Amino acid sequence: MCITMKRFAHLVCFSALLLLLSGFFWSDPSWEQVNATIDRQYPSVKNIDIDSLRALLAEGNKSNKGNKGKNFILLDVRDADEFAVSHLPNAVNIHETSKVNYPKDTPIVVYCSVGLRSADFAEKLGDLGFTEIMNLRGSIFAWGNKGYPLMRGSTTVHVVHPYNKRWGKLLKPELHSYRVN
Repeated sequence: MCITMKRFAHLVCFSALLLLLSGFFWSDPSWEQVNATIDRQYPSVKNIDIDSLRALLAEGNKSNKGNKGKNFILLDVRDADEFAVSHLPNAVNIHETSKVNYPKDTPIVVYCSVGLRSADFAEKLGDLGFTEIMNLRGSIFAWGNKGYPLMRGSTTVHVVHPYNKRWGKLLKPELHSYRVN
């Protein structure tokens, strides 16, 4: 047991050292870094890109005529204050896996600000037995940056909660809901 714990400690220290040497913690983040981190840390999580999700939303809206395109569930896993600023059309705000009360085979797309929190959420849902989970690559920042519709309730808006100064650099400045210091 001690050998296993010692190896684990070495692995954690080595991983932290690699991240520090790569400048991940102090350099401005890039989409390449974010996506590489997601792919490395969550290899079992399936991803969907923003263009494919937009097409699914449009297709669902046409085929379900007034059913809001609900052939899948769109979960915004950000905190309530982030969701209150804006969210994707038809999204439901749930940031605790214990609150996800859908059948295990329900198709679910999860998103957050850039995709890290939602990838973690997707992995946890998979661990709970959910079988049709996808993480939105780039999440709401990529969605907003592309000019796709953002909602606050039933009102279209043109702002996104930038999360913090560091991660907000991945969001177009004109989309920031407030100035981040």
